[in-house]
Amino acid sequence: MEPITLFFYKWPRNFAISFAVEALIAQPLARLVMVRWHQITDGRVDTESV
Repeated sequence: MEPITLFFYKWPRNFAISFAVEALIAQPLARLVMVRWHQITDGRVDTESV
């Protein structure tokens, strides 16, 4: 029952932390991986140099 009673008290902190991690770490890394993947599959980058 504790998670339910403390939900509205804790959600702003949890949201801020998860948003920061997503915006600063996860999304830029995912974009970099996808750009590299598309460059390799489109044949624009030599696969041995990556």
